[in-house]
Amino acid sequence: MPKRNRTPELDHASEDLIASIQDSDALESGLRKFEAERATFLRLFEDAKTDILAEFKTEDPETLSERDQIRFNTKLKYEEGLRDDRLRVIDENMRAYKDEHSKQCNTRKRRRVLDRKIAECQKLAEEDPVHSDWKFIGKLKHAQVTLNDKVQDMSTHQKETYAHVLKELKEKGWRVLAPGGI
Repeated sequence: MPKRNRTPELDHASEDLIASIQDSDALESGLRKFEAERATFLRLFEDAKTDILAEFKTEDPETLSERDQIRFNTKLKYEEGLRDDRLRVIDENMRAYKDEHSKQCNTRKRRRVLDRKIAECQKLAEEDPVHSDWKFIGKLKHAQVTLNDKVQDMSTHQKETYAHVLKELKEKGWRVLAPGGI
């Protein structure tokens, strides 16, 4: 069976799918680490509680003397407070990790989209302006307007590439819309 030619749209869709899967795998891996820490702290609490129960040889503090009841409750409350503090820190770290991961994913996605737009503009720059129809000119202008609006979000490399593309457009005789940040 002959291989099917891949269109650029399929390549972009494949890239997006791969990036999405990688991002979700990274998130899942990070969350698994936090869940493992949570399980460890819960196990530490259970072990400490077992040690306290073994020390006092009872599960019901009412059977103990008043002094031992206070010691029992103090030790148990200390371990519960330690567990709760550790779990709260894990929850805060997990939220921070999710937020940071989301920011990174959004940044990478924006970069991929900008790289595609720059590549599209570069591909359009290869055409001869004399033999272009109005649809083609509209596509090129739309790509430039879109990129000009996103200049402040571009990385240094993207800005350099885009400036080079604009220079190439100008040299070939295309009318170039001046960006704000390059």
